[in-house]
Amino acid sequence: MKRTLCGTIFPVAWDKNDNVVGIVIDTPDRNGYLIDQNKKGKELLAYVRCEVKISGTMMREDEDGDLIFKVKEYSLIT
Repeated sequence: MKRTLCGTIFPVAWDKNDNVVGIVIDTPDRNGYLIDQNKKGKELLAYVRCEVKISGTMMREDEDGDLIFKVKEYSLIT
């Protein structure tokens, strides 16, 4: 099922060189949704701490029970 979320992108994982490799979108309705690192998800790594509108699908829960969102398209909120 396709969904649209608005919120702020925050880092949640880094590699050994301190590059951001994992992000979450923090929305008003929930603590956050992890962003799947597909092509569009990786593009969002450039927008840490920016407000965005994303569309896509909820894929699954990870081992901690957090929802993972697969981004199909996004836009910056100005």
